[in-house]
Amino acid sequence: STQSTWGSYVMDDDENENGDDDIVISSTKVDSQGRPHGRASVVYGSGARYEGGFDHGARRGRGTLFLPEGGYLAGVWRDDELQGYGELVAPDGSWLSSESWSGGELNGVGEERTSDGRLLFRGIYVAGVRHGPGELFLYDGGKFEGEWKHGAMHCDRGKYSFPDGRSTLCGRWRNDRLERGVFVGILGRPAPGPVSYDHSRDECAYADQLLQFEKMRNKTVADPYESQYVAVCPSTVPHAGEGLFAIVDIPANTIAAYYNGCILSHKTVDGRSWRFNNNSITLDDTQVIDVPRPFDSCKLYCASLAHKSNHAPPLRANCKYDVAYHPRWGDIKCIRTLRLVSAGTELLADYGYTGHNARVPTWAG
Repeated sequence: STQSTWGSYVMDDDENENGDDDIVISSTKVDSQGRPHGRASVVYGSGARYEGGFDHGARRGRGTLFLPEGGYLAGVWRDDELQGYGELVAPDGSWLSSESWSGGELNGVGEERTSDGRLLFRGIYVAGVRHGPGELFLYDGGKFEGEWKHGAMHCDRGKYSFPDGRSTLCGRWRNDRLERGVFVGILGRPAPGPVSYDHSRDECAYADQLLQFEKMRNKTVADPYESQYVAVCPSTVPHAGEGLFAIVDIPANTIAAYYNGCILSHKTVDGRSWRFNNNSITLDDTQVIDVPRPFDSCKLYCASLAHKSNHAPPLRANCKYDVAYHPRWGDIKCIRTLRLVSAGTELLADYGYTGHNARVPTWAG
C-alpha cells in the first residue's frame, strides 16, 4: 500500500491520567519536590516507561520512551517533549526517523524503514502522517513518486516505476489510486491511449466469481507492461493447451507477467472439485487468486496473463511465482524470471507439486 501506518505521538501530562500516585520513579537523584532529576527510570500510569535524563521532572537530553503497546520513541528531549532528532520504532521492528520532531510530533522530512532496514518511504510528514512530496519504495522493486495527502498518494503528476526499472506510469492519483495515466515502456515510447484502472476486487464466494468477472471493467484490455514482454501461444508442453511466451529477451529477475483474478478463501478452494482449480494460486495464508472458466480464455479475459504459464520441474523452470504489487490490483502474484529468457521461449514455472498424494495434471508429467 502507498498509505502510511504511522500516526502522531503527542505527550500527554507525563503519560499519566490518574495522578502522581501512579508514577513509579527509580532514580538516584530527585529535587526538593520529589521529581526525578538527572538519569532516571519512570513508569507512568498508562504503562509507558521512560528511561533517560530529567530536569526537575521534565524529560531532557537523550532518552527512550517505551510505549505500552510495544515499540518505543527515542531521541533528544527538551521541555518534556521530543525535539529535533528522534526514532519511532514499531512493535514489528520497523521505524520512522527524522530530525524534524517538534512538540512530540513529526513535522518535516522523515524516513521509514522496514524491520530489516530496507528504505520504505522518504518524504514530508505533518503530525506524523505522510503529507507532501515523497517517494515510496516497494518490496518488489517498484517505486512511487508524488505528493501525499493525509497518508495517501494524491496528486496530478504522480509516477509509478515498475520493478524492471524501465517501465513507468505517470498520471493523476487520487487516494492511492491511479485515475488516468500514460504508460511508457522499455522502448521509451508512450503506449497508445491513456491507462485507466478499475480497482474493485473483493473476496467473493465461489457462486459470485462469474459475476465478479462480469462486472470487471477493461478485462479484455491487455496490460501495457505485460504486452511488451509476453504473448499467449500454443504451448510446447504436450496436452497443456496454451502457454506464455517471451516476445523479447527478458533479463533475469524480471517480472514478466502478473497473476490477477477473483479473491477466494482457502476454505472455498479446498472444498470444491479439483477440476475447478486449474487457475488457482495461493496469495497468502487466507486468500487464493483464481481465474475461473470461461474467463481462462483470452477472448473473455486478458488483463493479466501469468495464469497462462505452464508447469515445469525445478531444473527446467525458467521463472517462478512471486508476490508483487500492481498499481491496479495491489498485492497479487506474478511470474519472475530466474535467468535470461530469450525471445520465443515459453515461460515455465514450477507449480510445486510435491508428495505422493499431489494431484498432478496428466500434462504436467
